[in-house]
Amino acid sequence: EEKPFEIPDSWEWVRLGEISQEISDGTHKTPKYVENGIPFLSVQNISSGKLNINKIKYISEDEHIKLIKRVKPQKNDILICRIGTLGRAIKVNWDFEFSIFVSLGLIRLIDSSLCNYLVACINSPLGYSWIDKVKVGGGTHTYKIKLSDVPNFVIPLPPLSEQHRIVDKLEKIFEKIESMK
Repeated sequence: EEKPFEIPDSWEWVRLGEISQEISDGTHKTPKYVENGIPFLSVQNISSGKLNINKIKYISEDEHIKLIKRVKPQKNDILICRIGTLGRAIKVNWDFEFSIFVSLGLIRLIDSSLCNYLVACINSPLGYSWIDKVKVGGGTHTYKIKLSDVPNFVIPLPPLSEQHRIVDKLEKIFEKIESMK
């Protein structure tokens, strides 16, 4: 009954938590910022759908070492906006060290080859519908996604070759849209 729609027989419905090895968020305390150091990312750095380096803040290496005990972001993780631009997800496709704030969720998949498809899924109407159902707050507070809801996101998972085909098609469509601007 949780299945939002029918999918082909070769696909399966899974919960995000079933295919993830880690779902976490960043520090819940604002760190002390420094002029130069380790990048410290928050929702403002990814809410556009890509990494925005113009607004990056920095923390000391000592602070970073403390923060990565909670969560250590790495290449092929997924960052998701938990506050503000709800649900916007991007793939970490860079190699530099960084830490994250509580406004960002981090999803590390068991199989990183699913990453591009999962980002597309989270950023799809299905993802936005799920976010609309689970968001909390409003009124005098900003809406947010509780970390405990993220593992329950139900995803239609096709075979890997179909995932690649879907992602390739989406990339071509988005490129065409960008060229029209």
